[in-house]
Amino acid sequence: MKLSGKESAEKKWSTCLSILLFSLTFFLFIGSLWIRKTYGVLLKATIDEEFMNFLENKRRLFVMEVCIPTFLFLLLTGMGALLFLRRKPGKRRIINGILLLAAVAFGVISAERLDVAAYGKHCIRKAETQWYDGNRVVTHALGAIDGVAYTNSKEALESSYAKGNKAFECDMIFTSDQKLVAYHDWDAGMIEGVSEENIPTKEEFMNAKIYGKYTPISLDEIVIFMKEHPDVYIITDTKTGDCAEFQEWVDTAEAYQCPDILDRVVVQIYHAYMYKDIQKIYPFKNVIFTLYAEGYRGDPDQMEKYSEFCRLHEIDIITMREEFYSDELHEICQKYGIELFVHTVNDPVRKEYFMQRRVGIYAD
Repeated sequence: MKLSGKESAEKKWSTCLSILLFSLTFFLFIGSLWIRKTYGVLLKATIDEEFMNFLENKRRLFVMEVCIPTFLFLLLTGMGALLFLRRKPGKRRIINGILLLAAVAFGVISAERLDVAAYGKHCIRKAETQWYDGNRVVTHALGAIDGVAYTNSKEALESSYAKGNKAFECDMIFTSDQKLVAYHDWDAGMIEGVSEENIPTKEEFMNAKIYGKYTPISLDEIVIFMKEHPDVYIITDTKTGDCAEFQEWVDTAEAYQCPDILDRVVVQIYHAYMYKDIQKIYPFKNVIFTLYAEGYRGDPDQMEKYSEFCRLHEIDIITMREEFYSDELHEICQKYGIELFVHTVNDPVRKEYFMQRRVGIYAD
């Protein structure tokens, strides 16, 4: 049956659109392979300033390795498809189907290569207000009380909160009966008769007094305090790579019927392997990679690796010792979209120095 002029034109236009869609997705496919090879996944690449300025320093490479080969391939493919259709016009539907299927395949592979899903999640997260936007100072060890630091006591927490602090770092440790309490270490000498050789039970710990006057608290009291104060964030300092401590957080929050407080628990990890182990326990929204347990001493190349790891795992903050800070390290973090915090800073001059640079601090 002979086609009318209108039907024939529509079929030709459908073929042209199929070729165009195939061309665009194939170009994206080649470009995604090049980006992956040159910069890594899109989530990292779009933060990396070299990628953001690639038209200035990678233009020739991009043209030679992506644009020209793609153009030649598409030219030959398009010419071949048109010649085939001139000889066998009845096969137009088959050709269109093949082109569309190939276009879908190229689109899916490109999205996977560029990690587009993670990039979308990253964009949504960055558009939201995060806890650190309004809390550039983290109160160390629940704050000082009567000029005394490291007590992690009820009085320190209540006094610090009354002064307007909202983000608290808390030292956590297991008692002999495997209950999580707020204490720095058993050899700290703050409770008489307590040491690594004589670790108390939870009951013994709660009945003692820190320095003979301050009230100890356990995870139960911290969870209750967070439940009663919905603007409070707790940054965990659990000292070890034992992720079982975070199961205690989950269990305790559920026991007090306030699992929503877990979104205000900011988990500090000390080694990269901890991230996945903790996320298996609970998908904590807020994570900090703190570097003191890694023995970090300010090496820029190592900071590049830490920053890349954090960006790829949606970890927003790196914390390091204040004495090893440099503006170069801060610039590396900024390049990857990572916030940098330093600890512990109590000198007013140093505090102002870091505040001017938008570097967060831990302070007593």
